[in-house]
Amino acid sequence: MKKYQHSCLVVAALNSSGSSLAQTMCHDGSYVGRSSCNIAPDGSHVGGEPEMAPDGTYVGGEPTMKTDGTYVLSEVATTE
Repeated sequence: MKKYQHSCLVVAALNSSGSSLAQTMCHDGSYVGRSSCNIAPDGSHVGGEPEMAPDGTYVGGEPTMKTDGTYVLSEVATTE
């Protein structure tokens, strides 16, 4: 039986308000804004529990609409 090890890269940065933001690189090379990388039903990777937004896309957690019409995790919307 083969054992697979998953590794991830966590990148932390400070935004203009001084709060830290972390990004995790998933095994497919995409980045999510949380420490865990989960695969949504559509095959995309999200940070946190996948939730479907009204436009059919998936975000990690409760979706919130941004001013440009895209959906993001509620926590991200409050920091932008």
